[in-house]
Amino acid sequence: MRHLLLLVLAVGCGSSDGTSPPPPPPAVATVTVSGADSVFYGGTQLLTAVARDANGAALSGKVIVWSSSNTGAATVTALGQVTYAGPGTSTIAATSEGVIGSRPIAAIGLVFTGVVAGPLHTCGLTFWGQIFCWGAYLSGSSTSTPTLVPSPVTFTALGGASGLISTIGVCALTQAQVPYCWDRTASSAALLGGGATFDRLTVGSAHACGLTPANLALCWGFNTLGQLGTGTPSDQPLPTAVSGGIGYSLLALGTNHTCAIALNHAAYCWGSNSDGQLGASIQPRSDTPTLVSGGLAFTDIAAGRAHTCATGVDSVPYCWGGGAQGQLGTNSTASVGAPVAVAGSLRFRDVATGMDHSCGLTGAGAAWCWGSNASGELGSGTFVSDSVPRLTTGGHSYFLITAGQNHTCALTPAGTVYCWGSNQFGQLGASAPPSSASPVKVFGQP
Repeated sequence: MRHLLLLVLAVGCGSSDGTSPPPPPPAVATVTVSGADSVFYGGTQLLTAVARDANGAALSGKVIVWSSSNTGAATVTALGQVTYAGPGTSTIAATSEGVIGSRPIAAIGLVFTGVVAGPLHTCGLTFWGQIFCWGAYLSGSSTSTPTLVPSPVTFTALGGASGLISTIGVCALTQAQVPYCWDRTASSAALLGGGATFDRLTVGSAHACGLTPANLALCWGFNTLGQLGTGTPSDQPLPTAVSGGIGYSLLALGTNHTCAIALNHAAYCWGSNSDGQLGASIQPRSDTPTLVSGGLAFTDIAAGRAHTCATGVDSVPYCWGGGAQGQLGTNSTASVGAPVAVAGSLRFRDVATGMDHSCGLTGAGAAWCWGSNASGELGSGTFVSDSVPRLTTGGHSYFLITAGQNHTCALTPAGTVYCWGSNQFGQLGASAPPSSASPVKVFGQP
């Protein structure tokens, strides 16, 4: 009787249909995470995670939970999409049933190879051929955050605007030297018609010019004051040859005038001469290139609203034109119609001109500025204007310098951009006060 009871109990332990219970689902042994190991400023990337058993077989239906060890560098969604948040590194983890798989992600900030300050905006060309802009620059928007300019191509060179409000905005060149341009009404960069290719591009207030591989200057845009140099005041929608057939190595565009350095280092200017900005005794304008007086030889030149500055072959800086705000740097507010040496014994390798201020870089990369300083565009730590050069604060060494309407930006050899002056539209690229009298680092850089 005892043996019969044990038999009944043993039979009762099985399933009601006589089958064995299903085996438990395989446990997660590892989680593998796949995808790129970096995410760039303004970009995203999608990671994938696969849970696997002890034999390495993929397991379906397992819940994956994503997390970031440093959300200041990169964030991650529930689906594994990683978004750049700031320069740095982060470990992105995928967890399933307590098992963690991870992938280190480098969040790579902006590294610039070029920068141009427009009237109310700034744009920078990155190492990867993208262009980011900030301030009032595209589709009527304003932002202090560098924002990618949509484009079907990548770029190798950048040309920007000086002077007052630009109707052209920014132009850039592809590796094939093909020009693209856009303005505040555009939603993306667009191919410039005409079929010309350029080595250099520069933009003024309402006109633009470029140098062809043969060193000839072509200009287009408004021409009411002869700023295209084509011999007539007619506007030109497409690149048109500057008269004279002179070969140039460098162009500089102001609000309503244009200057250039010829292959023999002589300087020529054309367009409005309202304040003597052409450096020649011709009034009220010149529709063709006019030799700057004085017989000086130059290596660099920049054109502002109504003044021009240049560096001689001996690195001595000269300025001419309107000087009411001290922008000629001659320790005077007088206007002059011929090159005058900037006060002091400074020597510059690069000059830049804004609306009513000017700047220069020494051979060691120190930035000095002079002229109007109502918005801190001299970067001297004060808002006091000066008719002689003042050293910009911060102690940075710069590779190049560029000036907008009331702000200034400069690029270090390491590819970092600093800006100072007016920030009314975010043109400093940082959440700075409405004006900064000292350099601030543009957001999104290491």
